[in-house]
Amino acid sequence: MNTSANQSYTIPGQRQPGYQFVGDRDLSTYRWKIFMRPEWNRVKGSDDKIIEGYSKDVRSKEKEDKQQLLQDCISRLANKGYLDGCWYWVIFKREFTHKDADTVILELNPHGYMAHDYLTLDLATLSWLDRLFTARKTNTQGILDYKHLLPPRTTPQQQLKEDFRFSLERFPNQDALATYCREVLLKKYARNQVVGFYHNYVGRYTTSQQQPPAGAVVLGGDKDNERAAQLAQNAMANLAQRFTRAK
Repeated sequence: MNTSANQSYTIPGQRQPGYQFVGDRDLSTYRWKIFMRPEWNRVKGSDDKIIEGYSKDVRSKEKEDKQQLLQDCISRLANKGYLDGCWYWVIFKREFTHKDADTVILELNPHGYMAHDYLTLDLATLSWLDRLFTARKTNTQGILDYKHLLPPRTTPQQQLKEDFRFSLERFPNQDALATYCREVLLKKYARNQVVGFYHNYVGRYTTSQQQPPAGAVVLGGDKDNERAAQLAQNAMANLAQRFTRAK
């Protein structure tokens, strides 16, 4: 059942008070089932024994950082009381085919959790879950605000500044700078912005530091052309070796 449990996911500044979250069954990255204890239902006056929810609202864009999205969903649902009121809570990573194909990544109950699949390698989320359940066990201040337990996060402005931070220690030669621009920045930012960054700092290198491979395309060029240039270079080297041996 897609009920008010989904209302825990909010986007500040985009929704009016009283907005009703409607889970996107097709495009959500995560879905979950929360099995509620009968005594919790009696207190809340609810008949929902199993609550099914989704991480995306049908009228809103889902957060791009899926690690943060998962943490936010758990935190906000916990603040709604679902962690206290459940006896079992399971979270799935959607595979976008049918529900039976979705991957179980996390099981929770009021006392602990068990991670599965790729989540076992997400050390930041596991560390946060450890802190969350330690706080539950040691809290003497009353109701916890799980949002305050979320790990510190980089703002978009801070991330932009870090992505375009230049130093010779970070990029010791021109090839390192070109590779970073091609393989990292071009996947996140507009080409003109990346090219501008590259040309703004490429003059910092001395002749000995200007080491892009022969025939390589510096910024996001045609991979076929780059490969052809490399093959041509290899062919010339092979010819040179043949003529050398013929002497």
